[in-house]
Amino acid sequence: MLLRNLFGHKRLFAMSIGILLSISFFYEGIYKLTDLRMYCIWLFYFPHVLYHARIVGYSLPILELLISFLLLIPRTRLIAFHLVFWTHVALLIYIFYSINHHILVLPPYQAFWPNPSWTEKSRYLMIVAWLAFSGILVSSSYQTKKNNIRQNDLRNKTPADVSRKRSPAA
Repeated sequence: MLLRNLFGHKRLFAMSIGILLSISFFYEGIYKLTDLRMYCIWLFYFPHVLYHARIVGYSLPILELLISFLLLIPRTRLIAFHLVFWTHVALLIYIFYSINHHILVLPPYQAFWPNPSWTEKSRYLMIVAWLAFSGILVSSSYQTKKNNIRQNDLRNKTPADVSRKRSPAA
């Protein structure tokens, strides 16, 4: 019953997921920007980012802040959900690959809790990816319904209705 009521209000559900993820991304972006020097040093010791640590160190917090703002705007929310979902899936694949090949040496850089393990970080990434995926499902079904209503409105109009709206008023 609760899920039926929750999914009955798809727009509200998508907005609340967007706000939750937006707060998370905003906090992480600000945290990394305030501790940018240590974040760049941490990235320098990361195996595959070695030569691009400074570029990645500056661009990731800015991208996190950008995504946090995109999640708040209704027109860009679906795009932001896709960005969040696919980047987190890619990060999970990279983490699992690195753990299996013993590449990860440093503990993960995380803003929410001190000294996390890679297992905890991967669980957090899975939760965020799941939230983004549910946001995609809810937003895309809401957008599809909204587009169908618009198309039906256009189909029901006669050419005379359309020409009346386009002609300037005398």
